[in-house]
Amino acid sequence: MLNWGQFETKYFQQLYTQTAFFNPNGNTVEAGNRTNYYSGIFNFMLGYNSRLNFGFDAWIQAVFIDGESGSPFRLFTFPGGAEGRTALTAIGPKLKWQPVEALNNFTIQSSFLLPVASDPQGSMNGRPFLATENFLWWTQIFYTWNFHARWQLFAELDVYWNIDRKFDFERSGSLAFPASAFLSYFPTKKPTVYVMSQLWPTLGEDIVSSYWDQAAVGGKYQLSKSFDIELMYGRFLGGRGAAGPATTFNFGLRYVHW
Repeated sequence: MLNWGQFETKYFQQLYTQTAFFNPNGNTVEAGNRTNYYSGIFNFMLGYNSRLNFGFDAWIQAVFIDGESGSPFRLFTFPGGAEGRTALTAIGPKLKWQPVEALNNFTIQSSFLLPVASDPQGSMNGRPFLATENFLWWTQIFYTWNFHARWQLFAELDVYWNIDRKFDFERSGSLAFPASAFLSYFPTKKPTVYVMSQLWPTLGEDIVSSYWDQAAVGGKYQLSKSFDIELMYGRFLGGRGAAGPATTFNFGLRYVHW
């Protein structure tokens, strides 16, 4: 948590690439092409006091559908046309608070994102799906356990609500409850290495309509008191009616004004 006058800026980027998907039976089906997505989440957070911070998020996203043997890094040319597009897709306010003063390792963060891109789902312009056209209400519950001088367990439970922009709850939208765990090791004061596991179930018929799970390994390095960088490599290992057996490459930058 940040105190008054302190602020934090973060830009976390992900390249997601897949050549297959998980069908409703949980089987892997080849797509016949390579779909690449870029997500860049910019976050600004300002301290009000040690228990309440506020700010905003802005999401920049890109998509490029390529041949199956194409390099996923071609997406960074940000091609246009029928197979690719890039846009600022969502922006909205964010709050972070510590609900119990005595539990400084327990915090809650909530963002409400408004869609700002034109036809991001490609339903009218025939271009690739880029992002949802609905509102997103994303609440994250964080818990940190420092069980050793060099080891830490960070757990996160989310409520990810995709809300129909006309508030027709029977027409579209979805509700998911992602859960994540990070086990971190601190060899010295500046570097951190970690492993991560994440399960993302979406509610629907038969209680869970779709899901995917991911495993990842990553690291952070504290370049200075205020600035750090992060790298992470992830794999989608299983799922049903969801994102395919994909690979992710992640890079983050963070600056904190203490």
